[in-house]
Amino acid sequence: VPRAEDPGVNPFYSQLLLALLWAARSGGFHLHPFVTDKEPGSRVPFYQRLWARRQAGGFVLTDAGYDDERVPWLLDNGVPFVLLSRLREEHGYCWVDNDNVGGSVTAVGHLVEGGHRRIAYLGWPEGDPVADRRLDGYRRAVAAARLPELVERQDYGEPALDQAGRLLRRPEDERPTAVVASCDEFAYDVVRAAVRLGLGIGGGVGP
Repeated sequence: VPRAEDPGVNPFYSQLLLALLWAARSGGFHLHPFVTDKEPGSRVPFYQRLWARRQAGGFVLTDAGYDDERVPWLLDNGVPFVLLSRLREEHGYCWVDNDNVGGSVTAVGHLVEGGHRRIAYLGWPEGDPVADRRLDGYRRAVAAARLPELVERQDYGEPALDQAGRLLRRPEDERPTAVVASCDEFAYDVVRAAVRLGLGIGGGVGP
């Protein structure tokens, strides 16, 4: 489980854990969820200890980054594992992932069909595999539709609500009429920001 996530708060991880538990049970395996320390530093020693003590026969990594040091160690030591996500290099290991590029392309296409011409994107900071692929899909789609990019990426430590407000406080001729959010939480923040500013939600963001 990601070190910064609380499965009780983030419904994605609570549903993921439940699905993994049932899948393991149906296959005759036991799933042992665990978290590593939240402090910065290598997480490889946690996996080394679990593997050396034969407390695990393999791992499901739910929060791999591009340069995740756990992956080379797992590969070098022949430890079975699966990533929930992908690295920059998509070959040489097992992974399961959403079509993050295609999802953003579909979202933008839906909004374009609805007549929107100023479509913004609110997403996570650069360097996250999921975030970067979703932004890539947005950029491909607005370029194909010959629309301008309106990108607001979250800064570490800054609430997404503030950034959603910054998007919606633009002058009326620059303000997006629709926003593609990289996750549900950011979509909620767009709605909250719009309500605070007295903007309508539904067919588009407007007075």
